[in-house]
Amino acid sequence: MINSALERNDYETVRNGLYSLKKYTIVLMERDVLQDCEINNKINNVTAHVFHHLEKIGEHAINRRNDDSTSTSAKVITEITIKAAEIGLEEMAIKGMNILIKMGIQSVYMEREIPSMYIAKNITKIGLETIISEKYEVAKNSIKEHIKIANEANEKIMKICLKKE
Repeated sequence: MINSALERNDYETVRNGLYSLKKYTIVLMERDVLQDCEINNKINNVTAHVFHHLEKIGEHAINRRNDDSTSTSAKVITEITIKAAEIGLEEMAIKGMNILIKMGIQSVYMEREIPSMYIAKNITKIGLETIISEKYEVAKNSIKEHIKIANEANEKIMKICLKKE
């Protein structure tokens, strides 16, 4: 449904679909049954599945040069990632971070300035939130990957400047 809305440039449907995915994913992650290892694995599998779809939606939005949908995708991924880190699903948090990194690099290469900055801002937000909640592995990855995107952006900017000369 969300990908179809992207094809039609129907931002409102994209946004509402993304927010619904976020809401139900977070509700699932917050359930008290996380103590049960088998249920925890199922939740991780569902969250990984949702992240897979969010990654594809983000890529699609970037390829369609739909900055609003790209930014909303990044926001939803960020909020799920922060919640995963807060409740101890660090593997899922790192997966969310990796998706944002891919989206950030892709948006830099597609020369989409606003989504690139927005994604970098969200990666910074994850870093800060995970430091506050003392999830240092996620925070460390956030800082490392933020630098990676900054380097990719600098290389792209240099190439653009050289072409203009």
